[in-house]
Amino acid sequence: MRQTEMAIAPAMGLPTIREILNSLLQGNSTPSIERELQKIYEGQADIHTFSVGDLEGSIERDENDNIYLGVWEADFH
Repeated sequence: MRQTEMAIAPAMGLPTIREILNSLLQGNSTPSIERELQKIYEGQADIHTFSVGDLEGSIERDENDNIYLGVWEADFH
């Protein structure tokens, strides 16, 4: 994977979105990343960028109120 992006409707539920994000991170999600995902899901924050291992990413609330997940290899951008 060089880069993966997706927008997910909040109706999918936080547990499902958390599972998708952890899968994109190859099982390497952290408590900090999951806390920030929850804040974005609950509308307490709009964006969070992170780095874990050789991956970087962004969690955002997009203009359609979906949750955007973007993950890419650190040397890709």
